[in-house]
Amino acid sequence: MKLPLIISPFIICLLALSSCSNNKNLITSNIATTEVTTLCSELGESDNAFFRAIANATSSNINLSRDKAINQARTQLAQKIIDNTKSAATKYSSKGKNTDIKIFESVANDAIEMLLKDLSPTCEKYSETNGRYTTYIAVEIERTKALEKINSLLTNRIQGFNAEIFAKFFNE
Repeated sequence: MKLPLIISPFIICLLALSSCSNNKNLITSNIATTEVTTLCSELGESDNAFFRAIANATSSNINLSRDKAINQARTQLAQKIIDNTKSAATKYSSKGKNTDIKIFESVANDAIEMLLKDLSPTCEKYSETNGRYTTYIAVEIERTKALEKINSLLTNRIQGFNAEIFAKFFNE
């Protein structure tokens, strides 16, 4: 009676191993990787001189795809400026300038609203596939222009605001 109990697990293991070693039904594939370059992408990286953003949108209406793309690019650009302003505000406040970070964020939002009004794309390209239009947009704002607007608003809202110290952190 003990012999069948010992042999049964042994046979099951042998069957399992033999089924794993049989690779006739395995499919191997060579997956090729393709580099994809987005139109206007060369103009999308921020640097020391500009805040930049790129976006694209697809629609059956070319004007709608353009509007979507430019709104997405503006939103990305605004977020980059807000993030930079928050970072600079945190550093500014840590240097003994007890200032509420929310004031900086509010000012950044106000400045961005003013800066984006007259913003024009630096790159605008289109593609069409099967009646669907894709618009590629790149936008940019000079860092100095953004800083000037933010500093101007902060000077009016924060008593004793030191624009030079804030500019140092903003440009890091």
